[in-house]
Amino acid sequence: MIRPHVLNRIGQMTLLGVFLVFIPEPSRSLDILLTNDDGIEAQGISILRQALLAQGHEVLVVAPGSNRSGSGLSLTVGPVSVEQHSLGFAVSSTPATAVLLSRKIKPDREFDILVSGINHGANVGYVTPVSGTVGAALTGASPMGLKLPSIAISTDLPDRDAGSEAGRAQLRNAAEFLIQIISALQKATPEGGLLLPPGLALNANYPLEEEVKGIRFCRQGSTGTISITYEQGDDGVFFPKISSVSEDQKDQEGTDTEAYRAGFATIVPVWPYLSASGSSFQRVEEKLGRLFIVSD
Repeated sequence: MIRPHVLNRIGQMTLLGVFLVFIPEPSRSLDILLTNDDGIEAQGISILRQALLAQGHEVLVVAPGSNRSGSGLSLTVGPVSVEQHSLGFAVSSTPATAVLLSRKIKPDREFDILVSGINHGANVGYVTPVSGTVGAALTGASPMGLKLPSIAISTDLPDRDAGSEAGRAQLRNAAEFLIQIISALQKATPEGGLLLPPGLALNANYPLEEEVKGIRFCRQGSTGTISITYEQGDDGVFFPKISSVSEDQKDQEGTDTEAYRAGFATIVPVWPYLSASGSSFQRVEEKLGRLFIVSD
């Protein structure tokens, strides 16, 4: 659990001070679209749905019918089936496609926010762009998608086991963290206002710690906590292998990977606009400058 801690101003952005030792009553009930990339049968989405309902929110689940981890922003270009499920609706597609389909499945619903998760595994640093959990949130926020405030929530699990009691407890803690974020946004937003600026989503990660040190508002890091390789089996088929990255791998101060490794829960504002900026933009522009010369 997160010990008593106040969300502090970091950089130029501020979150309201909220003590994370209890879950406050929400300012009002929200209509929440809930999805994930681990599939509708995953423990994370079930536990998060229960936690949101317990807070008085309305929740519609539209999620992949099977595990679609690593699908990023990809869309299913082809026929998609939709089946009713005890939690909501299971779709034979990627998480991003599930988000787009929600408007067709329930055209009468006016959602206040999209939540994606809880992902079974952290999505920090260089893993962020390939995450289907984050991809669903970016689709929710995108003008091509639902134009909704969106939050992706992920956590590591003891022994990578979501079904154990320790795994379920970790998921419940991550759900409480997500509820705290929503509550803070509600308290900072005037009645009828958007919970987040247009086009913006949040990528939140809750660490695997006995006592989480607090919360950091961060930039996305350039390193990661896992690596993915492929190894060939006896039958010639290649299988993915996910390995932990050495704790000695350092990242810049103020990044999510640095804070997450140090035992902090992290929140990173993200959006689907991929243009580079700053010095990198300028250096490439200089290298390609001759291409932009227009002859008379």
